[in-house]
Amino acid sequence: MKKLIIISAVFLCALFTANSGCALTPEQVIALKKAGVSDRTIQLMIQQEEAKDPYATMGTREVQDRDGKKLIINTTGYRTNSAADDQEKENLNRAWEMLNNMEMDIKRSRKQGNSPGRSGASK
Repeated sequence: MKKLIIISAVFLCALFTANSGCALTPEQVIALKKAGVSDRTIQLMIQQEEAKDPYATMGTREVQDRDGKKLIINTTGYRTNSAADDQEKENLNRAWEMLNNMEMDIKRSRKQGNSPGRSGASK
C-alpha cells in the first residue's frame, strides 16, 4: 500500500508539473494522501500553484455538471468563483492548512530531537 501511495504521488507530481518543476514535493503529496485528501483536491493544489500567471488559465475546457451533461467553458484569464466552486475552494483551503500544519509539526519534532514519524520513546 505504501509503495502504491509513493508511486501515485510521484505520478501526480510528474503529470501536473510538466516543465515547471514540482509545485508540491512527493513527500507533501504522500502526507496529503495519508491524511485522506482526495486526488482531485491535490490536483487542484498543484494547478493552483502553477496558475499564478493569469494567462495560464486562458483557453477552452470541458467540465461536467451534476447531471452528467458536458459543458464547454471558454476563459480569458482567472476563473471567477461560482457557488459550485465554493465547496472545492473550501476543500483546497483545508488541504493547504493541513499541509502547513504537517510541515510545522515536522519542524517542531526535528528541533526537539524526535524523528517526524515518532511520538515518543521507543519500546
